[in-house]
Amino acid sequence: MPREKENNPLVIEIASLRERVARLEERTESLEGVIKYLKSRIEKLDGKVWAILSGVILSILIQIVIGVL
Repeated sequence: MPREKENNPLVIEIASLRERVARLEERTESLEGVIKYLKSRIEKLDGKVWAILSGVILSILIQIVIGVL
């Protein structure tokens, strides 16, 4: 009976699919880490972008006020 299982194409295909699923799970876990890292970097940049943008807007307003006076 064990010999029949080894030669059964369905058993071989199932084993192959299990290996593929395991590899995909590993890749997914590593991608989740990358996504978390990127999200944290974006969150850090978000504050900097707003600071730069508000600085630019403030300098434009100052230039307008100086030009008017």
